Amino acid sequence: MLVQEKFHLAVLYKGGHALDKQRYHQLLGKLIGAVVHYRILMGRNGRPRGLIFLDSNPAFARMAGLNRGTLTHGSIMTETPAELIPFGFDWLGIHALLDKSNGPLRFEHYSKTFNRHYEVMACRDEEGYFAVLFRDIPPSKKKESRQNKTFHLLTALLEGIPGCLAMILEKYSRIIVAANQTAQKLGAIPGATCFEIAGRRKDSCPFCLAPKLWASGQAQYLKTKYLGRWYEGIWTPLTDDLYVHFILDINDYKLAEKKNLEYSRKVERLYCHLENEMEKINKIHRRTFPIEIPRIRGCTLAAHYQPAKRLGGDFYDIIRTGHRLLLYLSDVSGHGPEGVLLSAFTKEAINSYVSLKPDEIDPEKLLLHLYKRYCQQNYPEDYFISIFLAIYDCHTRELFYLGAGTHTPPLIQLGNGKRPRLAGGGLPVSNTVPATLMNLSSRKIVLAPGSTILFHTDGLVEQEVNGVCYGKRLAGVFSQSCHLPPEAIVGVINRDFMDFNNGNLQGDDDITFIVLQTDPP
Repeated sequence: MLVQEKFHLAVLYKGGHALDKQRYHQLLGKLIGAVVHYRILMGRNGRPRGLIFLDSNPAFARMAGLNRGTLTHGSIMTETPAELIPFGFDWLGIHALLDKSNGPLRFEHYSKTFNRHYEVMACRDEEGYFAVLFRDIPPSKKKESRQNKTFHLLTALLEGIPGCLAMILEKYSRIIVAANQTAQKLGAIPGATCFEIAGRRKDSCPFCLAPKLWASGQAQYLKTKYLGRWYEGIWTPLTDDLYVHFILDINDYKLAEKKNLEYSRKVERLYCHLENEMEKINKIHRRTFPIEIPRIRGCTLAAHYQPAKRLGGDFYDIIRTGHRLLLYLSDVSGHGPEGVLLSAFTKEAINSYVSLKPDEIDPEKLLLHLYKRYCQQNYPEDYFISIFLAIYDCHTRELFYLGAGTHTPPLIQLGNGKRPRLAGGGLPVSNTVPATLMNLSSRKIVLAPGSTILFHTDGLVEQEVNGVCYGKRLAGVFSQSCHLPPEAIVGVINRDFMDFNNGNLQGDDDITFIVLQTDPP
């Protein structure tokens, strides 16, 4: 306080006005700090244009490294004297700082050249006279000041952690130096130990990781159950002598985690049960496919089926009735149990008709029978069956065909080299489609010897990779391989599809196709 009073006395002297000049210099000489008295000259634009150093005490000369008589007092200076540049102080900038504060200033100044920190006090009067006092801050004091600032900042940060005990502790002794309010409410006051407050013990907690922190200097983490509750402990270094200990109550979280684990296990058991049930349904679905393709004189057949998922929506069957072959491919709604249900229904409906009326088999009657049976079942409106029916007479080489809801017509290469188009189209079998709108008119084509037909569902041609559908290359693959036996054609298509589909035979939709080839002449 005495130093500050003398500092304010210095500014009262403006060339020896209010105080006796001798007394003034006596005061300057006795001050512990370095004092500089100067005046700032203002330009017409209201900005400083220079300064006049009026006086300084010997302590300033020693602090700034000036020789006696180096700094000329009373001269107008428009820039910082070369002798004071290493000191690095902004003499003119004090003007703006004091304008903002409207009162004396107190701050720190660092001289990079001298690698020293100084405490600075500055004030002025209304006539533009300034007095600045510098006091050297020893490195030990500076370190202590920084530690105090860090300590206070950390203490403030500790208060911002809700539901957490936070304590600053002395190394080795575990004595509390400071704590947040949450810890203070439990009795965490300076001088107590953390294990007395948090652990309710007379000695250190058996799971304490502070010794590992002291040995390694690295932060330590631990989750443990203590006195019936779960806690998370964090030990982190602060200074050479202090460390911070955080204790978070995570009991509610652990209980929720346990419930989630139990729930996950229940879901896993249900999933396994569902997988077993789906596998049973999958076996039923696969049993509906023909065990072997029937053989008949005059033609050869091969087929392929690849579901997109474990339960597919596609189905095919090939039935021999005397010298005729009935084959069909269906694509039903859904790829789960409902798909299996509709596929089984389709097979049962067609087989029952063939058994009851083997002499009246033609695509039109079969489709009408399937449609009527379907409507009788009262299936949901979003269920449907798309189907392509074909009957081949080996004696006459006539192929009668009809499509309902299929928009991917078969590919054909006749023995004479022609490639006619077999139309499909029509609406699918659904209880939302009236009978009058069903396509019940079959078509006929005579297959010359050596003809090959590829019947397929849309899953094959609509498989897309990088914006390109496989259907754009299927016709070329079929054209180049249609002279091969049906089994070989199936192999060629599958290999090419895998090359197209990044090595995967499974597509986004079920893939089903049948190859029929008439015997060569």
